[in-house]
Amino acid sequence: MTFLPKSLLSCARRVTLSAPCALSAGADVNVGDLDGKTPYMCVIVNKFAGPINFLTAKGTDMNVVNKAGKMAFDIANERGFIRALNETRCEFLEQQKRVS
Repeated sequence: MTFLPKSLLSCARRVTLSAPCALSAGADVNVGDLDGKTPYMCVIVNKFAGPINFLTAKGTDMNVVNKAGKMAFDIANERGFIRALNETRCEFLEQQKRVS
């Protein structure tokens, strides 16, 4: 049997595994790739709003800094994705409030 590395989730954009599949295989949502990019940073770089809530619910740390010294917020700001990021995060927080 082959075991998948815990950093597999950070590489999910390079392989055909989805984030849920990688997480169920034991991937750590906060482990970055060789450049320190976490899965959360990757969805922001590619402007994929959908997985943001999923990764947030799985415990992503939005304050992780990559090797370039940038957090997800910095990347979103550079990419012109900050408004979408904030709206998605606000929606997620509202959903969490309704559940609790």
